[in-house]
Amino acid sequence: MVTFLFTDIENSTEKWNKYGKKMNKVLAHHDRIITELIKKFGGKPVKQTGDGIFAIFEKGNPLKCAIEIEKSIMNEDWSEIKDLRVRVVLHSGEAELRGNDYFGYDVNFTARMLNIGWGGQILLSERIVKTGKIPKDAEILYLGSCMLRGVQNPQKIYQLIHPSLKLKKFPPLRSKGIYPNNLPQQSTEFIGRNKELDELRRLISSSQIKLITLLGPGGIGKTRLALKTAEQNMKFFPDGVYFIPLASIDNHELIILSLANILNITFYPGDEPLNQIIKFLKNRTMLLIMDNFEHVIEGATFIIDILRKCPGIKFIVTSRVRLNIKDEQVFKVFGMKLKKGAEALQLFISAARRIEPEFEINENNKSVVFNICRRVEGIPLGIELAVSWLKTLTVEEIDEELSKSFEILETDIKDFPKRHKSFRGVFK
Repeated sequence: MVTFLFTDIENSTEKWNKYGKKMNKVLAHHDRIITELIKKFGGKPVKQTGDGIFAIFEKGNPLKCAIEIEKSIMNEDWSEIKDLRVRVVLHSGEAELRGNDYFGYDVNFTARMLNIGWGGQILLSERIVKTGKIPKDAEILYLGSCMLRGVQNPQKIYQLIHPSLKLKKFPPLRSKGIYPNNLPQQSTEFIGRNKELDELRRLISSSQIKLITLLGPGGIGKTRLALKTAEQNMKFFPDGVYFIPLASIDNHELIILSLANILNITFYPGDEPLNQIIKFLKNRTMLLIMDNFEHVIEGATFIIDILRKCPGIKFIVTSRVRLNIKDEQVFKVFGMKLKKGAEALQLFISAARRIEPEFEINENNKSVVFNICRRVEGIPLGIELAVSWLKTLTVEEIDEELSKSFEILETDIKDFPKRHKSFRGVFK
């Protein structure tokens, strides 16, 4: 068994078209750097593959070689073409030698890995992780299972990380076989909203609708509804579903940086960040959830630019105000159903059992619990804050306090978002 190493220049076709003859000089220098390092670490360069190198290691240290390739390329001055990034992939297996070239399934497998990686990234197959010698201070990051072109089953893919490398975070792998996402795990169950989820599924699956704004006051449940909708409809977005929280920013110019951070996009010098975001999204089918957009409503022009130039991108926006964009599909979110036995009561029971595991609604307290839910108009945050007082008050006492004032609807529970600590606060 031997190790195969392939390299490839990211966006090489675009650079050839833009810089022409300059790329001849750059490519020759690139080839020298990589070829010398392959030999230095005990490998044998087999051939050039257009804008990359194919090498084989029967011994030596191929993983250390990969690190040094990335380090050398990143430390070189490529300013005449703005920047140069190289992806490196490694896999181990068997191959047949014919003349001076190697052929076989494992060679093709390694080459296919290049299609899913990013410039500056080192990708490893599962086999090489199990059999290869990991360099000192290096780390292995599991990126998930994904499909490779021409390979029947999903393959586990890993990234080699080292402190000496400038780039360590990258966008999701370019694979159509998985549903990349960063949806936050929820600690409580999602209750009700079946009618809303069905309607949102219809909207999000429509080719005509690209922007859905979940509109409603704070605490009404917009974020949870957006996340559940995304979770249930991932199949429509093979390039990923991503949640971008905006509550902590107060400048619309930071939206681009927030999105880039979520997608692990590292900007090249010499081009506007928005242009690079558009280039990244242009040929992708992806759902972006922009949460709490009312904080940065001036940034609606960002969404307009994406919608015009990236046909496969859709947005779900949660906001207290409309974006006032022509293509905006407004979906108003109301309080939970208040009929007896309906979802508002279900939420009350679920929240109450986190405090009193044996809590039940019975003939003695049913009307009181219903009254509490009615007073807060079925708004989930209001129900949650009211229930939090079960630690010290009975449901009857909570209802009596609410009949006087909503001042009771606040909490010091640490994992409540700051904006949701007070029922009155969400309406400010």
